[in-house]
Amino acid sequence: MDRALAREHLTGAFGDVQLSELPTVAELTDLIAELEIELVRGLTETGFRADLSPLRRSAWYLHGIASTAETSRYPAEQRRRAFAVSAHVLDLLLEDPAETGRVRLATAFAAQVGYHRADETPNAGAVHRKLRYVLAEPAEFTESADVALHAGILFLGFEMTALNRHLRTWATTAAALTRGAQLGSLDGTMFGPTQRLLRGIADLVTYLREGSTDALGAARGHLLLVVRAEVGISDLDTRWVAGHLLALANGLSEGSVWAVLPPDVPAAVKQAFTLDRQPVLTLWPPQRSLVAHPTISPLSLATSRLLVSVPTSAGKTLLAQLIICAHMAQDDLDVCYVTPLRSLGREMRQALRSRLRYLDRRLGADLPDGFGTQDLTSGGLQDTDESSSQLPQVEVMTPERLMNALRQSPQEVLSRFSLFIIDEAHLIAQSGGRGLRGCPEFRRTSVAARCASGCDDLLIMHGGCDSSGDLGVERGAQLRQVQVAVDPAELLAGLDHAGGAPAQGHLPVPPALDVAGVITTDGDHRLDRVGRAQRAGQRGRHPQAQHGQRLVQAFAQAGSRARVGLVQLPGQPGQRRLGL
Repeated sequence: MDRALAREHLTGAFGDVQLSELPTVAELTDLIAELEIELVRGLTETGFRADLSPLRRSAWYLHGIASTAETSRYPAEQRRRAFAVSAHVLDLLLEDPAETGRVRLATAFAAQVGYHRADETPNAGAVHRKLRYVLAEPAEFTESADVALHAGILFLGFEMTALNRHLRTWATTAAALTRGAQLGSLDGTMFGPTQRLLRGIADLVTYLREGSTDALGAARGHLLLVVRAEVGISDLDTRWVAGHLLALANGLSEGSVWAVLPPDVPAAVKQAFTLDRQPVLTLWPPQRSLVAHPTISPLSLATSRLLVSVPTSAGKTLLAQLIICAHMAQDDLDVCYVTPLRSLGREMRQALRSRLRYLDRRLGADLPDGFGTQDLTSGGLQDTDESSSQLPQVEVMTPERLMNALRQSPQEVLSRFSLFIIDEAHLIAQSGGRGLRGCPEFRRTSVAARCASGCDDLLIMHGGCDSSGDLGVERGAQLRQVQVAVDPAELLAGLDHAGGAPAQGHLPVPPALDVAGVITTDGDHRLDRVGRAQRAGQRGRHPQAQHGQRLVQAFAQAGSRARVGLVQLPGQPGQRRLGL
């Protein structure tokens, strides 16, 4: 919401043109703010109290200029901002009870298109969830516009289960019409464009789930025929949906799991994400740039000792799942995933349980914190996903459970695991943190020592630094993104102290994309965001080092130099994010 109300963001969306029929940037800002406040206060029985007409005109105007061709007079950055602003406003308009029927479907589809084109894909799924009851049953095949909008919304929301069910129903109806008319196909009839659109969507689904480039080419062919009206005269809504899906096909192909993950990652890893009941079909730009990095990709077994710091809800836990599955597919030893958030641990277990089956791997038993070395090194109790105890497995645990095992027999634990992933590490490292902070075995003899010898991989992930002071960078510095080489101990010292930035060797790379506005359903993450704001104020009163001291000592033993990156998210000049 803050970004949607930012004057520079709205100005960039409209450009230099100001039409008398539309509200000014200041007026539009006030209108959006008024609607946001009304949503908090609660709507009346008839909907919003404000007049929505100026807002609706502005949203569709921005959607129109954003949808123009690449060769139009509107620059790419303006079109991207126009998509983002129009998507946010159209999303707000879906809360209005007056938005009904086909108008509501068109509004939802346009909002989803805007979110996808503005690299805010998760919000497109949220738009679909607002209409899931409306889309529960497939529209009548003879209602071409409704069919097109239903299929488009389900596809852009990546709701593959319902979409495949609807596609089968529509395909059966189309086959019956073809037989009844004694035709070879519906091309040339009023239903030809609808049939081709649905075939194009089905082929896009095949590409995203199975990685077939032939299916992607066939999808583009079907959609292009609909846009050019070469298979029959169709209604405007059908051609509109086909045109947007055709434009989105290129972006989907660039961001799909099949296109992003390196070729040496086994196909079973990609299938574990795309064929799952809760599929992950595309990755966000920051995730893509990390996993496809030529030298420090965390999916490579040659990469070790990484520190990943990104904003909360920016997708680091999904990255952890990708790393775990890629590692398990290429290594016969086990993986240890540690998180202080029990809800996050349950979420990770639920997600990994089905994904590991594609790799013929298993998930360790969910044991209480009191279980130590004997149960950890022996494979735990018999409450595992597979009957064979010989299969490599993933252990999901809290810091307390790992601490107990390390205190009893650190070498036994370390000989079992070839990869440690510590998620939400800032909660462990802070003053008053949990588990590993107070465990001297973690600092002196176990994970750090093994990392120093190069025997094990250690990946530490957390939800971002609270202020620029955490990285020793002066507030207000206009740094967007650089790649730097620093000593691990020096790097983490920068996390602990408010001054003394690490030495930097600047190597410019493409700027990170804004991933703000993503909604999380994890209550612990929301509480943590509030907690970080409070802790930031506490550190302002107490500038001495208060968190990360134990990890500093651990990494100081590593001795080697690591490649890391300092990331500046657009529009946030006062905050620094530490990446890889």
